[in-house]
Amino acid sequence: MSSTQTKAEAIALAEHLRHQVRVTPYQGLSSGPLYFTASFGLAPFAISIDHTLQQADALLYQAKKLGRNRVEASLEVRPTPPISACTV
Repeated sequence: MSSTQTKAEAIALAEHLRHQVRVTPYQGLSSGPLYFTASFGLAPFAISIDHTLQQADALLYQAKKLGRNRVEASLEVRPTPPISACTV
Protein backbone atom coordinates (compact mmCIF):
# COMPACT_ATOMS: atom_id res chain seq x y z
CA MET A 1 0.00 0.00 0.00
CA SER A 2 1.28 3.47 -0.76
CA SER A 3 1.34 6.24 1.84
CA THR A 4 -1.43 8.10 -0.01
CA GLN A 5 -3.73 5.09 -0.15
CA THR A 6 -5.81 4.28 2.89
CA LYS A 7 -6.12 0.75 4.18
CA ALA A 8 -9.84 0.82 3.30
CA GLU A 9 -9.09 1.87 -0.29
CA ALA A 10 -6.44 -0.82 -0.69
CA ILE A 11 -8.74 -3.50 0.72
CA ALA A 12 -11.62 -2.33 -1.51
CA LEU A 13 -9.41 -2.58 -4.61
CA ALA A 14 -8.11 -6.03 -3.63
CA GLU A 15 -11.66 -7.23 -2.89
CA HIS A 16 -12.81 -5.94 -6.29
CA LEU A 17 -9.97 -7.79 -8.04
CA ARG A 18 -10.64 -10.94 -5.99
CA HIS A 19 -14.32 -10.84 -6.93
CA GLN A 20 -13.58 -10.27 -10.64
CA VAL A 21 -11.24 -13.26 -10.73
CA ARG A 22 -13.87 -15.43 -9.01
CA VAL A 23 -16.77 -14.56 -11.34
CA THR A 24 -14.89 -14.52 -14.66
CA PRO A 25 -15.20 -17.81 -16.57
CA TYR A 26 -12.10 -19.06 -18.36
CA GLN A 27 -12.31 -21.52 -21.21
CA GLY A 28 -10.26 -24.57 -20.41
CA LEU A 29 -9.55 -27.80 -22.23
CA SER A 30 -12.56 -29.45 -20.60
CA SER A 31 -16.15 -29.07 -21.73
CA GLY A 32 -17.15 -26.31 -19.32
CA PRO A 33 -15.73 -23.01 -18.13
CA LEU A 34 -13.15 -22.90 -15.36
CA TYR A 35 -13.39 -20.55 -12.39
CA PHE A 36 -10.51 -19.43 -10.20
CA THR A 37 -10.11 -17.71 -6.86
CA ALA A 38 -7.42 -15.35 -5.60
CA SER A 39 -5.99 -14.35 -2.25
CA PHE A 40 -4.18 -11.09 -1.52
CA GLY A 41 -1.76 -9.95 1.17
CA LEU A 42 -1.58 -6.17 1.68
CA ALA A 43 1.22 -4.55 3.66
CA PRO A 44 2.26 -0.92 4.16
CA PHE A 45 5.49 0.28 2.58
CA ALA A 46 8.15 0.43 5.26
CA ILE A 47 11.92 0.20 5.68
CA SER A 48 12.58 -1.31 2.23
CA ILE A 49 10.78 -2.87 -0.68
CA ASP A 50 12.16 -6.28 0.33
CA HIS A 51 10.72 -5.93 3.84
CA THR A 52 7.38 -4.79 2.42
CA LEU A 53 7.24 -7.76 0.04
CA GLN A 54 8.09 -10.15 2.87
CA GLN A 55 5.22 -8.73 4.93
CA ALA A 56 2.79 -8.96 2.01
CA ASP A 57 3.93 -12.54 1.33
CA ALA A 58 3.36 -13.51 4.98
CA LEU A 59 -0.13 -12.00 4.82
CA LEU A 60 -0.82 -13.90 1.58
CA TYR A 61 0.13 -17.19 3.26
CA GLN A 62 -2.12 -16.22 6.19
CA ALA A 63 -5.01 -15.66 3.76
CA LYS A 64 -4.44 -19.08 2.22
CA LYS A 65 -4.18 -20.72 5.64
CA LEU A 66 -7.48 -19.11 6.72
CA GLY A 67 -9.41 -20.54 3.79
CA ARG A 68 -8.20 -18.88 0.57
CA ASN A 69 -10.16 -16.54 -1.70
CA ARG A 70 -9.72 -13.68 0.76
CA VAL A 71 -7.82 -10.48 1.50
CA GLU A 72 -5.53 -10.11 4.51
CA ALA A 73 -4.15 -6.65 5.29
CA SER A 74 -2.07 -4.99 7.97
CA LEU A 75 -1.18 -1.39 8.82
CA GLU A 76 1.57 -2.50 11.18
CA VAL A 77 5.19 -2.68 10.16
CA ARG A 78 6.17 -6.11 11.42
CA PRO A 79 9.71 -7.29 12.01
CA THR A 80 10.90 -9.77 9.43
CA PRO A 81 11.34 -13.23 10.94
CA PRO A 82 14.67 -14.94 10.42
CA ILE A 83 14.73 -17.23 7.40
CA SER A 84 15.11 -20.28 9.64
CA ALA A 85 11.75 -19.42 11.26
CA CYS A 86 9.91 -19.36 7.94
CA THR A 87 7.99 -22.41 6.81
CA VAL A 88 7.68 -23.53 3.23
